[in-house]
Amino acid sequence: MKFPNDNDKNLIEVFYSGDDAMINGAHGYITSEMLEMIETDFSGNGDDGFEKGMGNYLFEAKYDDGQFDEYGRCEIKPYWELAEIAFKPMETLHETTAQLEDKS
Repeated sequence: MKFPNDNDKNLIEVFYSGDDAMINGAHGYITSEMLEMIETDFSGNGDDGFEKGMGNYLFEAKYDDGQFDEYGRCEIKPYWELAEIAFKPMETLHETTAQLEDKS
């Protein structure tokens, strides 16, 4: 499986409901398997990464190969590092939906 290098920009949009986090958009070289790995990390970390509360988050995602010793034993398991780029709170999402409904 090919993983992105440091030059690749992978963006993911995540909706956080307060209980669950769900990826609802992705851009860049990122496969469905990679997205599953990221979602699994979300489910295991509780509210980590979602300090601003409910809404849509935009993250830049970078893959880290982890660290292995000279015998191949895993010292730090591979993981996805997520850097928050933008946030849209739940209230703003409701206002945008209402405005779209008014226009139709």
